[in-house]
Amino acid sequence: MAAITAAMVGDLRAKTDAPMMECKKALTEAAGDMAKAEEILRVKLGSKAGKAASRVTAEGIVASSIDGGTGALLEVNCETDFVSKNDDFLAFANACVKLVAEKNPADVAALLALPMNGQTVDEVRSALIGKIGENIMPRRFKRFAGGSKLVSYLHGTRIGVIVEFDGDETAAKDVAMHVAAMKPVALSMADVPPELIAVERSVAVQKAAESGKPPEIVEKMVEGSVQKFLKEVSLLNQSFVKNDKQTVEQMLKAANTTIKGFTMFVVARLNSASGVRPVTCTDTDGMKINYDGTNWGVKIAGGAGTSTVTGETSKFHTFGLVFDGTKADNATRLKFRYDGNQQALAYTGTVGAVTNATASTLYIGQDTSSNFLQGEIGEIVMFTRTLSNAELLGVESYLRSHWNL
Repeated sequence: MAAITAAMVGDLRAKTDAPMMECKKALTEAAGDMAKAEEILRVKLGSKAGKAASRVTAEGIVASSIDGGTGALLEVNCETDFVSKNDDFLAFANACVKLVAEKNPADVAALLALPMNGQTVDEVRSALIGKIGENIMPRRFKRFAGGSKLVSYLHGTRIGVIVEFDGDETAAKDVAMHVAAMKPVALSMADVPPELIAVERSVAVQKAAESGKPPEIVEKMVEGSVQKFLKEVSLLNQSFVKNDKQTVEQMLKAANTTIKGFTMFVVARLNSASGVRPVTCTDTDGMKINYDGTNWGVKIAGGAGTSTVTGETSKFHTFGLVFDGTKADNATRLKFRYDGNQQALAYTGTVGAVTNATASTLYIGQDTSSNFLQGEIGEIVMFTRTLSNAELLGVESYLRSHWNL
């Protein structure tokens, strides 16, 4: 019998996504025959487990666990919303988040190596893949053990928040609900990341410059815009969602409660199916934002442009289609923006000076052939005119702030 090497075990695992020990057992039983070992695993684990790891996990849940001053928040992904409601999947996620809180793994790989019900987490995961028929994978987690009190809030199964606090638990729970609803990016104005402030200042400078006001007025306008942004994205300065007459900070002061920190996980993933159009129009001259299975692109007024942006699926993104028929050529008439940056496009056809799609149907979340978007659209903002660069930056800034990008 051929010797079973680590490389052989690794190759079989890559082909089947089966646990390492199961791969070794199958190779031993098959006397080193890779094809036969794969067959053995498919019989044992179910053919659905094979190559499941290559499929996109487009859905999932956020789970939480708190035991005294120790807790954890965990996101576990699957392929469909149907499986995200499956009892076995939910039990696996809840067992995993308790392990994170109890064992303090360094990362997802360490979590997968922890023992669970006489096996490793990875072995339990692979068996569940074989049973359910979908890829399942813990994506990220955060553990809490800093000495503060903890409270959690789950908005359905897709948004999870843990708040670290001292003081009244009811007030802290209200803050957790507020975070899920308003999605602040930082605890206080001083905690807002400098790179976000830099972007907002750049937007404000461009907007103020277009006003034609004197430099000293422009400077005040810029500073005012930045301060307004900081108040909107910092938790303590936001209007309290349950009483907009007071800020979160004022509510906490009245409750004699201090928030030490908060963490929010949001499941927001997009399937990379070919031909999906989040926005499309029935008219051939109409507007389309399209994904061809590899890259994102846009189309309007008879012309199309494809970017080099690939379908990264782990979070929300901003997409922008800009059409200006007054310009001279494809490159200036049709533009595509992704996460706040204009993308180079490879054009096909001629982008016309006008679009005649005046009486056609506009579809959101599907194309005209009923191919549905497998993901989420948070918000769509449309204008009947071409925006200036400063206005585009302003819209993107709003979306980043509102959706915690």
